[in-house]
Amino acid sequence: MMKPENLKSLDLLDSDTAAMQKLCERLRRLNGIKKIDDIERSILQAMGKRTKPLTPVQEEVLALIEKAYGVV
Repeated sequence: MMKPENLKSLDLLDSDTAAMQKLCERLRRLNGIKKIDDIERSILQAMGKRTKPLTPVQEEVLALIEKAYGVV
């Protein structure tokens, strides 16, 4: 997963940096849940490797996983 301190090296816009920091926080909360399915965990890991903010479809997928596990 992308670490917040590594975001500076990506030369992102301020708004993108904020979006990536929020993504990191959301992924950390979900990664703390032990009962997440392997496929869902793979999706979260792929999102954690991104170097730019999520697309609208990816955002919907993340929101759906958060809702399914009560992490909002």
